[in-house]
Amino acid sequence: MLLNKDTRWLFDHLPQSPMWAQDAEQRIRWFLYERNLMDKFSGNDVYFVHDASHPVADASQLRLVDAVDASQLSDCDAVTLRFTLKHTAAPSDSVRAWHGTHLHHVKDILTSGRLRDSTPETGRTLHRRDGTAICGVYLHGDSLSHKALGYASWASPWADGVFCKCYFEVRYGPGGRVPLRGRRTDQLIYAQDAVTLTALWVSVQPIRNIPNGERVYTCWNAQDETVAAPNTVASEHESQIRLKRKRAEAQ
Repeated sequence: MLLNKDTRWLFDHLPQSPMWAQDAEQRIRWFLYERNLMDKFSGNDVYFVHDASHPVADASQLRLVDAVDASQLSDCDAVTLRFTLKHTAAPSDSVRAWHGTHLHHVKDILTSGRLRDSTPETGRTLHRRDGTAICGVYLHGDSLSHKALGYASWASPWADGVFCKCYFEVRYGPGGRVPLRGRRTDQLIYAQDAVTLTALWVSVQPIRNIPNGERVYTCWNAQDETVAAPNTVASEHESQIRLKRKRAEAQ
């Protein structure tokens, strides 16, 4: 569901936890622990950001929280956690990129240890000029990391007004790029075997801080955490629809 002034009332019944920021790390760690995923990580860092309307993926733009003084979190708009994955042997000449996903898919991705190719059978893909589907893992580079976040939706397993969205930091090597054959896109498309997961990023916010225009799951169903289709790209038509909605809201 698209969050806007006409849909926010659906969340009015949810409590507003005053300690959401201080509890953010414990919430996410427990979510991962319940799914036997904590052994996938070598550790984690906690960051906070004061302007929730401009989420960023690059840690250089975030302020690391002092573990001794958690009171720093009391006036922040969002908390971002980075979980470093173990055994991520990427080529020395690999490049960092980003992939937004849904919370329902995290278990499958971490269990399999990879991002799955987008195909016509598992989800939407871009198409070349000759009509053939461009199958592969869709990524964004550092300069467009904010777009990777746009392919994730906010969800809440806790039903208390606190939501989170997930995205993966990855590395891709010089080989494995999928040929586009004339199709232009700002996304990087690579074969799944050429992409290495390096870290899971989770952004946590209360519903009141999530800006309009974001996609939000209204309910959580653990049964959806089956083998997930890959995060797929939105078509140009869908992008135009979202843009028109934002313009209409601004008027």
